[in-house]
Amino acid sequence: MSEWYGASDGGFLKQRMDDYRSFLETIKPNWMVTVNYKRPLQGPVEERERVLMKDLQHWTTKLLQKLYGRKVAKRNANDEMLYAAFIQVGESLGKEHLHLLVRVPYRFWLGFGRLAKSLWKTTDDVDVQLIDSVSDAVRYCSRDLTINPDRVFFSNGFRRSQQ
Repeated sequence: MSEWYGASDGGFLKQRMDDYRSFLETIKPNWMVTVNYKRPLQGPVEERERVLMKDLQHWTTKLLQKLYGRKVAKRNANDEMLYAAFIQVGESLGKEHLHLLVRVPYRFWLGFGRLAKSLWKTTDDVDVQLIDSVSDAVRYCSRDLTINPDRVFFSNGFRRSQQ
């Protein structure tokens, strides 16, 4: 962590970012989801981050249950469906929003966009699109990572709630 924040050498930070982006590309995302909250959340940054994580966990649970049924933990045990979520909170970023790079098994592509959108809170603006270029999508979603790399969350982190 200190290497990420404490690097006075811009080349070192760029190399770390490039390495992290290369790692994100190995997930092989094929869909990108962007969620924009219509109104800024209230409270300190930590509270707003908790709200985002709670909403994200709710969405993840509902999505996986719709796709895999009640036995999500067994049917998605190998993380066939996986995402990296980029959580953006704070005054400098305006309204809170999320970017998700999602790997969706091909058999779920038909209707995924509609389903992913419908399961999010209806008061928020949700954009779901098929990815043309993985490297461009990764670069776009990770463009603010230097602000706080801890705000990247992987869907398998919710595994206990799926069982």
